[in-house]
Amino acid sequence: MASLGTPEYLTSAGWYFTCDGVVNERRSIASITGLSMEVPALAGEAVGQAYGYVDFQSKPGGFAKYPNIVIKVVATAERDLYDWFWATNPIEGGMSLWNIKKYDATITALNAKGEPVARFEIRQCYPCKYTAADFDVESKVAYESFELVHTRWMRTK
Repeated sequence: MASLGTPEYLTSAGWYFTCDGVVNERRSIASITGLSMEVPALAGEAVGQAYGYVDFQSKPGGFAKYPNIVIKVVATAERDLYDWFWATNPIEGGMSLWNIKKYDATITALNAKGEPVARFEIRQCYPCKYTAADFDVESKVAYESFELVHTRWMRTK
């Protein structure tokens, strides 16, 4: 019998965010919230049968629900996230980039050696909210955050 061994723990210091064609660099993540999904049970009951006997009852699942994902990143001199928000949400009118291309993003966790150990892919996303850095004399690092609307996410590694 094979030994399972001790699993490698994911640490908060080794995460980064990328988005195809939008984010100019691997962005260091301070926090991520909303990376969850729910498949609600529908009304009614389904009865299962095995070997001629009714042995369980369950309710069928409905469509998956995915809340918006909020990503807080270390602010840099780059304007990529800010420009992405305004390109997909033009305040002066005109066509949004969302109508032209739906972007895929990736959140990657690294181990102590800098190797990828977990990957979360976010499908067809765009930013629906952007928050610029707070300028506070108490802060040592500035952060900016954005909220992503998406069709789904999945863990691929």
